[in-house]
Amino acid sequence: MINVTFRPKLTVKSLEGMFNGKLGSIDTFKNATLFGRITDLVDQVHPEDEPDSGSRATWLNLYLPVREQDQIFTYKLMVDQSKDGSIYCIQIDYGHNLIFDVIEGSQKIDRRLFDIPRDTATLLPNIKEGGVNALNVPYSQRKGTVKSKYVLDHIISLDERADIKLRYDRYVVNMGELHEVSLNQYIEVAAILVQIIRIPIR
Repeated sequence: MINVTFRPKLTVKSLEGMFNGKLGSIDTFKNATLFGRITDLVDQVHPEDEPDSGSRATWLNLYLPVREQDQIFTYKLMVDQSKDGSIYCIQIDYGHNLIFDVIEGSQKIDRRLFDIPRDTATLLPNIKEGGVNALNVPYSQRKGTVKSKYVLDHIISLDERADIKLRYDRYVVNMGELHEVSLNQYIEVAAILVQIIRIPIR
């Protein structure tokens, strides 16, 4: 669980408010100060090596702390920089994707945008010290990857994996939010795992 000594300024509602609720669209902000603060942020971490992405550099493992219902949640934040270094593309995944570009310029922008690189940078020491223990991803965003492991008596095929993922995505869309797991569901899953890895029960 996240343990920080600062209070993030942003909430999910304020994040959406900066983008006028245009989910899926890409806004462009032309502001030299914001561009510089994003540069300061990514200078503190190593970029991922993705030579086929069409970007000069990509940072995939940043997290934006956001206040929500008296808790601090951490949402994945990714940064792409163009090959010529003139454009940053920011993507914030909070269940929906907020995407925006930042370039140099003198445009007047919502001052809350400056909180994004600031709070992300402020959280970095916690992540470097505590790793994943410093993060608090909302339950509704937690999901695993379906792998070709034993499920009861057979190995699932690629088609079965795709079907499970499709049904999971439909469930999330229809339910809106995942519910907590009941004790009975937990015990059923534990029983399956015992069969799979053959743990001796004493």
